[in-house]
Amino acid sequence: MLGEVIAAVFAAGLLGWLILGRSRSSRKGRLPPGSLGWPIVGETLQFLHYSSKNNWTQFYKDRVAKYGEAPFRTNLFLSPTVIMPAPEGNKFLFQNENKAVVAGAESFPPSIKMLLGPDCMSNVVGEEHKRLRRLCGNFFTPEGIRRFVPQMCKIAKDHFMQHWEGRDEIFLGEMTKQFAFEVACFLFISMEAGPTLDGMNTAFTQVHGGLFSILPYQIPGTSFYKAMKGRKHIDQVSDAVIARRRQEIQGAEPRANQDLLDVLLTTPDEEGNYMSDDAIKDNLVNFLFAGHDTSAHTLAMIARMLHHNPYCLEGIVKEQREIGKARLDDDEPLTWEEIRSMKYTWAVIQETMRIEPVVLGGFRTAIQDVEFGGYTIPKGWKFLFSTAASHRSEKFFPNPDKFDPSRFEGQSAPPPYTYVPFGGGPRLCLGYEFARLEMLIFLHYVTLNYEFEMVEPDEKIIRAPSFPKFEKGMHLGIRRRQVA
Repeated sequence: MLGEVIAAVFAAGLLGWLILGRSRSSRKGRLPPGSLGWPIVGETLQFLHYSSKNNWTQFYKDRVAKYGEAPFRTNLFLSPTVIMPAPEGNKFLFQNENKAVVAGAESFPPSIKMLLGPDCMSNVVGEEHKRLRRLCGNFFTPEGIRRFVPQMCKIAKDHFMQHWEGRDEIFLGEMTKQFAFEVACFLFISMEAGPTLDGMNTAFTQVHGGLFSILPYQIPGTSFYKAMKGRKHIDQVSDAVIARRRQEIQGAEPRANQDLLDVLLTTPDEEGNYMSDDAIKDNLVNFLFAGHDTSAHTLAMIARMLHHNPYCLEGIVKEQREIGKARLDDDEPLTWEEIRSMKYTWAVIQETMRIEPVVLGGFRTAIQDVEFGGYTIPKGWKFLFSTAASHRSEKFFPNPDKFDPSRFEGQSAPPPYTYVPFGGGPRLCLGYEFARLEMLIFLHYVTLNYEFEMVEPDEKIIRAPSFPKFEKGMHLGIRRRQVA
């Protein structure tokens, strides 16, 4: 991966240098402090080096120590970029979406647009983005998601019976990904476990490996080449699923539990137009990708935190046992009320996302000259907000490296714009409630039924290239928990 980045940066160096030159000459005010780094490559390699070691905060801290807690400029991925302070920078970017800045394809490496597709919600901007959020919004509300709780519980039970029962060790990174992908596939396209789903899972792994390719050309052997092959496989399966579903819904009554594909196929926009097949495929890829990778990685991180903080595990087990004692039938799925009562378990999840956020931050692009903090950021420059900049700040979270779920218990809440694991503003993650539900359900069944410990407690966390993962897959020893 690093070799591809180096080759790409130097191959596009002249163009990037010209872009930087134009950006410099167009400024009308004082630029933020900082450095564009080395000629051509900027500070991209340092950024990727720290990110690959899951230590992006050090890249940030080094520059804060030099320039202070203010916006500072750098050059990342051939684009002059301003890294924003938190929470002021988060607030500015979230509140000025579609006014002074935009996200979408213009802010990402071209590989993301090519792999997720130009019509997916992550890539579109402005009114098109608002339209898609309105169309899909009702599906992702708590009321919309809660009807799937029984099926989520069934998938969880089946998962543990198939992959955990009778074993004394597993690799948790693989297990959580399998579980989360099965849940996402069922809710979004009603696809159940089997060879087709397994093939889709493999294809999504290929797509993820090429998302941040700086050289988006299909050169055999590269991660982007493999990623495009994965996307082609996903499209072939999606074409068959869409065609079959269209036949099912023609002249039939709407299904009681409509999945996301039903919504995309049967809901017109304000002008009466229906989504094209290409747009449907792009958005299915977007939601399936976002709907399983983030939850899977967070669940693996939670297990690590619980291994190193056994008193927190005891707290979860106690809470889940209280829920179990009040149940009339253990074979029945969890109820909505029972899930909503998992206050401590949710606090553990939130604290895990604070210390180890799956997404490091987000890019935005200035669509006009922007004034912020007494500086002028020229039109066309990028912004980067960082979750870790505030999540690990002593100012907002005392003793920030300590795992302490009590930060999220009771009525206490972090200051606005400091805790942003799901982003914010018009780009706030639509799947927030969906992710919350599947993680709580998974933790209910695993903590009630199994004891676990890390085989290598100090196993390194790496990023490959964007999401964190355990270097060796998080090898766990497991055994059935004894009934109290």
